[in-house]
Amino acid sequence: MKRFLILSFFALFLAQMAAYAQTTSWRGTTSTHWRAASNWIAGVPTSTVDAIIGDANFTGANQPSISSAKSFCKSLTIGTGVKVSTLTVGHALNVLGNITIGANGTIDHRTSQAISLRGDWNNSGTYLGNQNRATITFSGTTQTLNGTTTFRRLLINAGSTTTLNANITIGNQIKISGKLDPGSSPTFTVSGNAKMAVLSGGTLLVRASTFAGNYPINGQKSLAASSTVDYASSSINQTVANNLTYGTLRISGALTKTLAGNLPALNGTAATSGNIIVVAGTLDLAAFSADRATGGGTTTGGTVSVANGATLKIGGTRTFPANYQTHSLGASSTVEYSGTNQTVTRESYGNLTLSSSSG
Repeated sequence: MKRFLILSFFALFLAQMAAYAQTTSWRGTTSTHWRAASNWIAGVPTSTVDAIIGDANFTGANQPSISSAKSFCKSLTIGTGVKVSTLTVGHALNVLGNITIGANGTIDHRTSQAISLRGDWNNSGTYLGNQNRATITFSGTTQTLNGTTTFRRLLINAGSTTTLNANITIGNQIKISGKLDPGSSPTFTVSGNAKMAVLSGGTLLVRASTFAGNYPINGQKSLAASSTVDYASSSINQTVANNLTYGTLRISGALTKTLAGNLPALNGTAATSGNIIVVAGTLDLAAFSADRATGGGTTTGGTVSVANGATLKIGGTRTFPANYQTHSLGASSTVEYSGTNQTVTRESYGNLTLSSSSG
């Protein structure tokens, strides 16, 4: 019995020690070197150990610096305590959870090597992208970007859905291989004198009344053939920008999305590119064209799809969008011809509405 009790207490002690060792705080008593174990109360952070910088354990004179090798931590919290703290990042840093910058915290990013995180970005302090190619990479699954921040480069990796909970500014470039959601109620903005690229497989959601309402970014905007721009508001009518060459134009949410003008011919460089997908609400083409590209460099393919309960409205003297190999119209979808002197194409319509007063 006595032996059993001793073993039980020992097991409890080990469990408590293991829980304690999951967090380590910066002392800064030895040097500025992140990888010096003596600078931490429980050793150098690893992918299973949270790193805290700026709490009561920071008793030394040395601010931390990552300068020689790729470093890891489970999560990073800096500047939420009483000690003003600055982490200088001169080499790659991989954070498997959240990055939290408190009011007393600064991350000074001085390398082109990325700070990668799989959790949320929470910034109520200072982030300095002091190298023109300094990159923050969102590499998780469901992530939130909190706190107004100016980035040099921002990358949304494939597999990540990153939702904005603050306005952000980009100084050099933003690339989206996953999904970027500007949020709704309220919706936020990505601004700056920078390039925007939605890469293969990437999705850009639009929640404001216009594309520029979410993305007032001044640089070149490029959309890969297999990228998607999704006008997704459920609360306001939206205007579909006509200065972008869409790979896939997706209409979701509710209410009406109306073309601002003739669309540049949708990308036709692959059979699976150049698509109009109306999932919900109404896509109103007004008197404008929304055709798929033909000619040099294009491939037969592309789809126009209108889901059950959704509507495609065609006005002016226009007819059904041209050059799409597949027309998929749900049994309870609606195609409405609302213009004058229009040709009604032969389709397997769900509901067909002719609302013109003449012609």
